[in-house]
Amino acid sequence: FETVRLVVEAELEQSLEAAFPVFDPQPFAAASIGQVHRAELPDGTPVAVKVQRPGVREEVEGDLDIALTQAAWVSEHVFELSDFDVMSIASEFAEALRGELDYVNEARSAERLWRAFKDDPTVAFPRVHWSHTTPRVLTLELLEGERMNRTDELDAAGCDRSLLAVRGINAYLKQIFDLGFFQADPHPGNFLALPGNRVGFTDFGRVG
Repeated sequence: FETVRLVVEAELEQSLEAAFPVFDPQPFAAASIGQVHRAELPDGTPVAVKVQRPGVREEVEGDLDIALTQAAWVSEHVFELSDFDVMSIASEFAEALRGELDYVNEARSAERLWRAFKDDPTVAFPRVHWSHTTPRVLTLELLEGERMNRTDELDAAGCDRSLLAVRGINAYLKQIFDLGFFQADPHPGNFLALPGNRVGFTDFGRVG
């Protein structure tokens, strides 16, 4: 937690207590690049604060250097893969991963989708709090609900799984065919069942 404090204070240029009078030291979600904490803004607004792990950029660049070097070797020496543009695939992967390291990019994606769906009662996208967002700290509206990868909890909460599926699919069809812009990491852990069987979208590090 002290490491989290240091990152937040360095990025927002104020004390953690000034930025977030309430800040849960225990993350409620975590991944390889960062972790997410419940908090409140000074006006009492509940938020989700995603904090990037120190040193992760350097680790990712080291891994990508290895991946790109290996891809170059494969493209030159592995005849069986000559029909594939291995270097382009590896370069696209590297570009996408570097994009995930800048939380401002993720915030822009989240805001674009929030604006597109803010009047849709079947789904919810979190609003960005730009005053508390930087390349390494992302502050979003807190969506509270049941994780869609926990079907027993969905059933216990009385959620209509069929309706949730239809609403989620319809939202994706609109994103892909109407907006031409979509959240590109659609695993069940990135979705919430909100009250009224509203589908909550989270994690906008990858978009298409």
